[in-house]
Amino acid sequence: MNTTALSETAVNKIKTLHQDHLQQHYKKITSFWRKSVIIDVIFSILITILGTGLLVGIILNVINISNNKLQFYLIYVALPLLVVTIIIYVLIKAGAVSISLFLNRLDYNAYYQIAIEDLWKDEITLDEVSNNFKIIPEPNFTSFSKDPKKNNLLQQSLIRVSSLEEKLDNKVINGTTKNNTFSLGVITVRKTMVFLKTLIFCLLIGLIILASLSNSKGKDSKTSNSIANGINMTYLLLWIEMKRSENYFFFTATLPKNFEIEANIVPHQNKFKKFILNNKEIQLEGTEFPNLFDTNTTDPVELRKILTPKVMANLIDNSNKYQEVLSMSFVNNKFTLLLDKYYYSKKAHHQDQIWKPIIARNKNIQNCIDDLIAKIELDLSHLRKGLDYLTGFDIK
Repeated sequence: MNTTALSETAVNKIKTLHQDHLQQHYKKITSFWRKSVIIDVIFSILITILGTGLLVGIILNVINISNNKLQFYLIYVALPLLVVTIIIYVLIKAGAVSISLFLNRLDYNAYYQIAIEDLWKDEITLDEVSNNFKIIPEPNFTSFSKDPKKNNLLQQSLIRVSSLEEKLDNKVINGTTKNNTFSLGVITVRKTMVFLKTLIFCLLIGLIILASLSNSKGKDSKTSNSIANGINMTYLLLWIEMKRSENYFFFTATLPKNFEIEANIVPHQNKFKKFILNNKEIQLEGTEFPNLFDTNTTDPVELRKILTPKVMANLIDNSNKYQEVLSMSFVNNKFTLLLDKYYYSKKAHHQDQIWKPIIARNKNIQNCIDDLIAKIELDLSHLRKGLDYLTGFDIK
């Protein structure tokens, strides 16, 4: 993934601000943990109690007093607890404070403000980097219609997506441009592949029926065990499928014009997917755009007004520029774009969220700003991409 590079001036400003934060917050944290009398007293008491218990246990063992349960607690429980307590105390006194304690106190709004001013000058205003998944405007991830056949932005892969309640409690960048307000962030959605889930469920039912028939006919134990193992494996696959989820980086913006339309522009699908999803796409001029995108809308006439030949050319250019075809939607005056659909995996989502820098544990806290700057550049590259697509629609 290409990032958007900040100028040397902006990088130096962020590093200077970071040093100020180190002086204000980090030294206060380390000072508290290192110099607090309460911490010293608590750990001294714990070490004394555990050390005394261990000593008593060793003495009882030497003089052969037969109380195995008491000796077990005094030796085999007290010893590891004593070792862990001593290690924790030494680390605290050495100043090995969790990086997260410091990172949570940083003024990220100021960091992003410096970066945005460097890249966009006065074209973009950063309103806030929200802590509470505050999205302005709310993206159209799912169709709120009760009609299950109605397509939505995330249904182009034989999937059904739950509501916005399936979200990641993550930071969101909110800002404004000349004509738009926008949000940029990451959301987690639980995906259910209906076809696969149905197939696994039918297989499970079939194995259960086969197991009952084999029991009634008195099959040998080897056959019964094989069927039982098959049932357990199928149940596990069904459980995994039910829990499957993915993270999506999104960009959403308000438009200066209300189209009174619900429309999706998604990567081109094969005929089987279109049949399953009951897509009713509109026919557009040219051949290159239909080879890249499919469309679905509640108002074909209104969508044609949006997808002018110039706009379609811009979408093709952006797809070539970023070497990917993205999914996007219009709902009245809201525009939503999904970015890096498969890039943000559940396994590593803690590394890929807004505000979540990739910091190695062995890195010095003073040098973590390099990782923070790299993460800011990555986030703003997504913002640039979203703004490029939004500008390509030329909606005024």
